[in-house]
Formats: sequence, C-alpha cells, structure tokens
Amino acid sequence: MCIDHSLHIKSKSLFIILLLTLTALSSSAQTNYNLSNLAFFDGEPYIAVNPANQNNVIAGWMRMRADGKIWIATKSSFDQGQTWSSIQYMPHDTIINGSADVSIAFHSSGTAYLSWINFRTSPDTSGAIFVSKSLDGGLTWGTANNVIDGTDKPDLPFDRPWIAVDNSGGPNDGVVFVTSMSAYWYVGQHHIYLRTSADGGASWSAIKQIDTTGYSVGSLTVSYGGISIGSNGRAYIAFISYDVSVSPVVNYYSITSTDLGNTFNRNKIGRVFLGPGADFTKGWSLKANPAIAENAVLAWVDNRNGDYDILLSKTVDGGMNWSTPLKVNDDTTNNGVIQDMVWCDFSPSGKLGVTWKDRRLNGTSATVPFDIYAAVSTDNANTFSPNFRVTNVSSPYFAISQGNSFLGCAMSDSSMLMNWGDYRNSPDWNIYFDKKELSTITSIRDLTKAPEYSLNIFPNPSNDAIQVSFALPAKYSHVEMILFNSVGQIVKEVPLTRNPLGRYSTEIDISKFQKGVYYLFIKNNHSYIRSKRFIKN
Repeated sequence: MCIDHSLHIKSKSLFIILLLTLTALSSSAQTNYNLSNLAFFDGEPYIAVNPANQNNVIAGWMRMRADGKIWIATKSSFDQGQTWSSIQYMPHDTIINGSADVSIAFHSSGTAYLSWINFRTSPDTSGAIFVSKSLDGGLTWGTANNVIDGTDKPDLPFDRPWIAVDNSGGPNDGVVFVTSMSAYWYVGQHHIYLRTSADGGASWSAIKQIDTTGYSVGSLTVSYGGISIGSNGRAYIAFISYDVSVSPVVNYYSITSTDLGNTFNRNKIGRVFLGPGADFTKGWSLKANPAIAENAVLAWVDNRNGDYDILLSKTVDGGMNWSTPLKVNDDTTNNGVIQDMVWCDFSPSGKLGVTWKDRRLNGTSATVPFDIYAAVSTDNANTFSPNFRVTNVSSPYFAISQGNSFLGCAMSDSSMLMNWGDYRNSPDWNIYFDKKELSTITSIRDLTKAPEYSLNIFPNPSNDAIQVSFALPAKYSHVEMILFNSVGQIVKEVPLTRNPLGRYSTEIDISKFQKGVYYLFIKNNHSYIRSKRFIKN
C-alpha cells in the first residue's frame, strides 16, 4: 500500500495557515464594552442615535444604587460608542420613590427626549411618568415634567411608557408622543394610553385611551403600547391582546393616527402563538421606516414553528394590512432553542436591524447560558443577513423577576449599536454595549473579513452527530464542509447542494471520530470562508 505523504503535508500546512488566521481574527475581535461597570444590578437598557449627528449616541438603563433604590442612568457618546461620558442620573420626585422603564427618542434637530417612571408600591401605591430633554446630546438633562400620573385614570396609567418624536417635517413635526399602560399590579381591566406635547414637553394634551371594545388588551395585565412615528407623520402603536369575547387566540393589533390621537384607525396584525413557559420574555418591538412612507415593522417572539423564534411582519399601507410573518433567526426550525427579548430599529436611510437573546450555542432550556444575536435587512425586510453573534462571551442564566424584559437596538446609516444586560461579571448584572459596522454585516468576502459567528454547530460537544447550520449570500456555489482533526488531517468532506436562498443545515455523523478537538471549515470553490471548532466526547 502506497501512502501519498505529500497530501497529508499539504493538508496540514493549509490547516495551520487557516488556524493562524482564525487566531488572528479572534484576538482582534471587538470586545463587548461594559457600559455600566458597577456593582449590584443594572437592567433594561435603551439606546438611541441622533439623526442630526449619527456619531452621537445616548444609552439609558435602570441602575440599582447603594441606597437600595432603582435610578435611571444615562451615558452619551460622540464617537459611536468608542468613548462615553460619565453617568447622569434622572431625579426621583420623592425620596421614597424608585424609578424604572427608560425610553429615549431624538428629534431631527438633535434634541433628545427621555421618559421614565418614578413610583412606589409601599406603603401606598403612587407613581408618574416623567419626560426630560437634552440639548447637548445627553450630557445634561433639563427639568423633569410630569406627563401621566395616578390622578389621570383610576387604573394607575403610569406603567411601561414609550416615547417617540415626529420627524416628518409636516404640520406635527417636533410633537412628542408618550404611551403608557395600566400598572401591571392593578386589579381590574387594563388599558393603553397616549399623550402628546407640541411644545417640547412643557405641556401635554388630554390623556387618550388607545384600546377600545373589539380592540382591547382583554385579560392581559402586561400589554404595552409600542409607538413609532412614520416619515409622513403617521403614529403607529401596537399591542398584544387576549380577549376571548372577540377571538379565542392571542393577537397583535395595529393602531394608527394622523391627528395626534384625536382619531384612531385600528387593524389586526395577526395571531401570535404563545405556549406555556417561563424564564424568558415574550416581548415585541414596533418601528416605522423613516425613509419610506406608510411602512412599519413589528418583531415579536412566537412558537408556531415548535419552539420560540423571532418573527417579523411589515405593513406598506399605513398599518391596514400586514405581511405573512418572516422568521428572522436562521438556526434550524424546531430545534428546541429559545430566542426571545427582541428589539429592532431603522436607520435614517431605512436599514433595519433586529437583535434578540439567543441560546443556540448552549442548549434548549430557557435557563442555559445565552448570547445576543442580530441580523440586518437592507431591502425593506424582504430578506435578512446571516445571523451574527454580538456577545463574545455567553452569559450565565440568572433568574430576574423584574427589570430584565428589554434590550436596546439603534441604527445609524453605517452601524448597528446594541446594549443589553448579562451576568458574565457575576455577581453583578451589568449593561454591555457593542457596535457592528454594516459593511461587515451585509457583505461576505473571505476568511479575513467574514464573521465566523454565522456558522452554528449544535450540540457542541457531541458524542455521535452534529447539526451544522449557516447562511451565505445566494451567489455562493460549490459549497462544501471540510473537517480537520487537531493535527491538521482532513477527516471528512461534505459536499452541499446549492441553496438559492443561501441557507444551509445538515447533520454530520461523527460517531466514529476519536475523542478530541476538531475544526469545521466552509469552503466555496477554492476559498475558505467560515470556520468553527467543535469537540467530540
């Protein structure tokens, strides 16, 4: 028997070159920035980009200080997150109140608005929504103005506010919108409300109830009114409903207004599939496209495919009709992995980013370590880039009953900016930040420029088989997988049939492999464009 040792030498040499390239990429990868970097708890962040200066970014979150109270903390950046200002804290209205629920919006002039609640549940129940504005990119904040409080309605309408600003250039340009919901602990029928301000938050309109008979939240006690303003001034509001007098299933509704909430147009977005479950967040995010009139998207968490995925639907006619939901996460359908806590945003030119919490690297339970993943669309949500990993370290699971229901996503025309809470710095729950350049997300060139994280191997480690999934631009053909052992020998080659959608998923039998470390490379023609390590137990 004659063995061609030259083939082994070439294989090993190629493997070493590829592995060195991988190491260089890994060492040069951006490290998630600990934005809060303080002891105790920091949760539910928000992030916004200034459309007048897209290098100006404001982040806000809930901060547990040494006094045992939650405060709203903010930081600002003028270089898209390379450096950050010192922390600013929003005031409490009384010494016994705490704070929660930060939201931030910019006007096209560069004025920033921030909303939050001050409240207490003991020794009595009291609270209010406040709005403050900044004229210097978030370095300082003006007087906090009371928007909605417990005297406005008997159902304590000061919970989970969201803020938005009209940037249409039309007759309502500059108007500030704030939505709220009944306090989650209120016993009785819950509602969603709206107030507007035409003078920069100094005074506010009469409070308006958004839901109504046939379009109510039903029996739900946590249904917030996400709000976004379209390029033509149309206000979009979305909420979830479970009203058995109208429908036996859970639905999302779209509420729109072109006259500051004096009248509403109400339509059904569609059914949402939610099964029993805990320890994850079944939330939703609504955004209007600032570049295309009558266009908005809703992203939410849904288990119609057998496990919880990120779905997205869009409207192109001002909220009257909504498209068939599109699955944004590109891991294998019905693989048992939970995706949740979704948020999305449009850039000024209409590029859409979606980000969420994902467990695909660690297992199928809600309590396994999690990562933050994201995807970008540049064609009005018709298609999305391959999913990419934002976190560079998986966060251990930590049970948080309150204060961990949201993460932040903001889009500039050049970058996607995200902030989130995780537990990697145990025992502290911190807010982390990262930025991804859109040029590196929406195009895939070669190993030195392509992000490795769109290749997923599950389970890892494995005893007998691995499920491999990844996405590539549809232009790629002659795709195959090459598996190396730790000494550089090729142990398996798996040719793949070209997928016109660019999404691949296949199972590989590794039951006869020796125990140890292996490397899987994706090859297109003569170029290696993806790689990942896995372990055979």
